[in-house]
Amino acid sequence: MSVAVVTNEDLRHNKYDIPTLEANIDNFDLRTLLYTQHLTSSFCVKYILSEEYSSCVEDTYLCDGDVLHHQPHITKEELREAWRQYSNGDLDDSDLESTSLSLRNTEKRQN
Repeated sequence: MSVAVVTNEDLRHNKYDIPTLEANIDNFDLRTLLYTQHLTSSFCVKYILSEEYSSCVEDTYLCDGDVLHHQPHITKEELREAWRQYSNGDLDDSDLESTSLSLRNTEKRQN
């Protein structure tokens, strides 16, 4: 199954699911993506907060405060947990597609 090609202009007029956004990540300015789409905390950590996917210098300035401001459904705790999972290599595609990241194993990691 092929995924549609999506551009920054498309982001301004339509909402897309996480697999479509992920497949087109190299087509976007991250700031436009952050401002226009409903993203998960895992997606934000993997793509928005990573300089690896920055397409312009402005994208490198994005921080967790920007994510929390433009994605108000994401809590600081969810973003922290997503970052922990990403840093530990525990983040996988099923986490990217979930609408909210569970806080599983939080107690284990604190011990």
